[in-house]
Amino acid sequence: VSRLNYPLIDGVVNGCPSVLLEPQRTNLIPYSESLNNWIQERITTTVNSIISPQGNMSADKINIDSTANSTHQAYIGLLTNTVGNVCISGFFKKGEYEWVHIGSGNANSKAFFNLKNGTVGEKLQDVVSSNIIDYGNGWYRCVSVVNVSTTSNYWEFGMAVEDGNKIISGTPESGGLYAWGIQVENDSSYATSYIPNYGTSAGITRSAETANGA
Repeated sequence: VSRLNYPLIDGVVNGCPSVLLEPQRTNLIPYSESLNNWIQERITTTVNSIISPQGNMSADKINIDSTANSTHQAYIGLLTNTVGNVCISGFFKKGEYEWVHIGSGNANSKAFFNLKNGTVGEKLQDVVSSNIIDYGNGWYRCVSVVNVSTTSNYWEFGMAVEDGNKIISGTPESGGLYAWGIQVENDSSYATSYIPNYGTSAGITRSAETANGA
């Protein structure tokens, strides 16, 4: 049974759908929605705090939990088994903070996104490309393609107060932002549709799709 891709303009379905055919891809993130299982760096995660792009109460909120003038983020270590382009993506919605950064922590390769205006900010180090897609109701899918030189990398996302700067001097009362559906894909110069992973360390794979006799 074919999957259908509905064109989105400013977060609203606009036009007729097309058949969605994608290559085989694996989401390497073992906890793509349970973000409290990530390593918490001066943050706390409140699970199931808002309606996600999936339409249920499954999105988490990350909040600052330190007064340190430092990074406030979640990260996870992965063996990608590839050297070259790796794509990290995630769905984010602004809270008290409107800037989010995502990317690889190994070489500070980050892309910044503004969740209030839906715009792409600065790209740091080995970020090849970045883009943002409006999913409606304040949610954006942020995509960053990083060229990695080693197969073992840390992948992270976190808050920022301004473009290009992930250092925050915050307080536990200053709030945070919302996150859901984080994905890391090997050998990839673009993000494919979201593949949920609820704890499989080897990743969850979606098989390639083809249409014959179309």
